[in-house]
Amino acid sequence: MKIRKISKYLKNNRLLLIFLFAIISVPAAAQPEKKVIDQVAAVVGNNVVLLSDIENQYIQLRAQGFFSDKDMKCEILEEMLYQKLLLHQADLDSVEISPKEVEDNLNMRVDYYIKQAGDESKLELLYGKPISELKEDFRAVIKDQMLTEKMQSKITADIKISPAEIRNFYDDIPKDSLPEIAEEYTIAQIVIYPKKTKESIKAVKEKLEGFKKRIEDGTPFASLAVLYSQDPGSAKNGGEVGLAGRGDLDPEFAAAAFNLTGNQVSRVVESEFGFHIIQLIEKKGDLINVRHILIKPEIGNIEIKEARARLDSIRNIIMNPKDTLSFEKAVEYFSQDEDTKYNSGLLINNQTNSIRFHSDEMEPDILSRISKLTPGQISAPFESTDKLGKTNFKIVKLISKTEKHIANLKDDYDLIQKLALNSKKQDIINEWIKRKQTETFIRINPPFDNCVFELDGWIK
Repeated sequence: MKIRKISKYLKNNRLLLIFLFAIISVPAAAQPEKKVIDQVAAVVGNNVVLLSDIENQYIQLRAQGFFSDKDMKCEILEEMLYQKLLLHQADLDSVEISPKEVEDNLNMRVDYYIKQAGDESKLELLYGKPISELKEDFRAVIKDQMLTEKMQSKITADIKISPAEIRNFYDDIPKDSLPEIAEEYTIAQIVIYPKKTKESIKAVKEKLEGFKKRIEDGTPFASLAVLYSQDPGSAKNGGEVGLAGRGDLDPEFAAAAFNLTGNQVSRVVESEFGFHIIQLIEKKGDLINVRHILIKPEIGNIEIKEARARLDSIRNIIMNPKDTLSFEKAVEYFSQDEDTKYNSGLLINNQTNSIRFHSDEMEPDILSRISKLTPGQISAPFESTDKLGKTNFKIVKLISKTEKHIANLKDDYDLIQKLALNSKKQDIINEWIKRKQTETFIRINPPFDNCVFELDGWIK
């Protein structure tokens, strides 16, 4: 609850983020049915806000547990008015989002909801339509979201904040409104990958060569991709990757793909993901669309035991008081994770871009080990998978643990800095809104013309 209280000092900055991600966060089929006779609730420039937009957003927010002591539908409308104002200005400023950016964002969102639902069939059942139709429904919504985000970033791009401003911001917050910070952990790791044997690599190459021959003999590439490809993101689509630029692809994969012509099938290509064969679908300028079949070499029991044993030996050396090898030096000498090898093994929280993690921000396999450690202790080796789905073994060290507490400048400077910067940005945005309100056609229809908005100027 204290987190919600602080929102008034941010002038509803969090509300925009809620709306940007809430639009497809609750499947429509999972919401209670409510018949809405649609009508135009408001117009901003050439953009309209429909009554159904407000009602659907209201249902979603209530379903997620959000509440307000004001008229929530009026608050929803004001946020939508701001989004439409951003869209209107984005059009005037010729702000663009490429089709590929939209597709990447759309695929990321849909993949996330597939995981939440359990699998594709469950998500399709929840919505009552196939994934392809869901994507078609969401594509325009995602593009508008990305345009509003880009336009807002343009407005606030050059805003910075000084230490004095941060201190003043903190001092102005009533102490009973400061957020409670959950336990936070700082973690480092050493990662070892089991070796791929020559035999397993040979077996994969022979398998892919066999697929290539079958394709050349008439078997559809897409059929084999669905049956055998180990890339979960593309296998269900017959191996189709979607339009991508050279820089979006693994270098070896890209080199082979961009050299293809017609419906040619490539040689066996090795990338950081594994081994592939690739078939060209189309080229559009600097973009390419291909199908591929990915096969990863199997890791044998002997290689798994060797990796675990090696990591166990490294841990024993670090923990031996007679040895001078520190955890940080062991990371430098032995760790095979490129993301953490050169920063003493420290894990970076991708949600906050910091080295601190709340328990719900950690991978379950790490959390289960860290929760049993005290600062300075090192876990036993355990099996894990990386972001590419590769099996590895790791040991983790608990660098520090911060107990649950009320936010303060000493322990939570980064958080207070972020809140202060957001507040300053929101002030700039509010000034921008006031200017644009006078320059833009805005009409609010009954019954919303009786709303009391956070900012004046919407009703003319």
